[in-house]
Amino acid sequence: MAHNQCTRRQMLQTGCSAAAAIMLAGCASPSGPPALAGGSGVGEEKENEQVTPGEDLMREHGALGRILLIYQVCQRRLQGGQNLPEGLLAGQAMLIRRFVEDYHERNEEQYVFPVLEKAAQAELVRTLLAQHQAGRVMTDHILASAQVGCQGPARQQAIDAIGQFLAMYFPHMFREDTIAFPAFQKALPLEQYRRLGEALEDREQQVLGKEGFEHAVEQVAAAEKTLGIYELAQFTPR
Repeated sequence: MAHNQCTRRQMLQTGCSAAAAIMLAGCASPSGPPALAGGSGVGEEKENEQVTPGEDLMREHGALGRILLIYQVCQRRLQGGQNLPEGLLAGQAMLIRRFVEDYHERNEEQYVFPVLEKAAQAELVRTLLAQHQAGRVMTDHILASAQVGCQGPARQQAIDAIGQFLAMYFPHMFREDTIAFPAFQKALPLEQYRRLGEALEDREQQVLGKEGFEHAVEQVAAAEKTLGIYELAQFTPR
């Protein structure tokens, strides 16, 4: 990585503290940021590669948002009497179960929510937890419907469950991004916040494998291509 480029990740890592100004000034300098004392730059490069908890959680929300858009298309097609590509809805519901519910939400429940409760956000935490539980019930319904090809009564069950999941999870996700995660970052000392980022990266590899996030995004992209909604340019107003 060239030292004269200020990366998005570097800015995210420094937060809003005075250290941010130092880091930005260093990135703008032709000679690059100062090296660690007695170091060869290897430690600095590793630091640049670390993902902060906020960045980690929000990029996972980005992947989730794309799955929600896939759910929207599936719901519209089911409402219009169309059949879905075989296995597509079940595959995305299983991705929600493994990547979102069993990994992303568990991280929030273990690491984020206890901090928020101590930061006078207990009511918000109660609502978020209740929605996690409700979402898992909806995923059960979607999976049960998908297993029989959304035929007969299962079609309406899938339509209703997807609709409830979408209606809940869009505001849930945006509320976490704009209130819960900033409050979480503000409540933790910067060094503790960075160490937690390392712990989350380690847990990602343990639960999802080395390419956990990237593999999830590949699965999302494959479903988008199957549905014909992968090309971003198609959504530009003409």
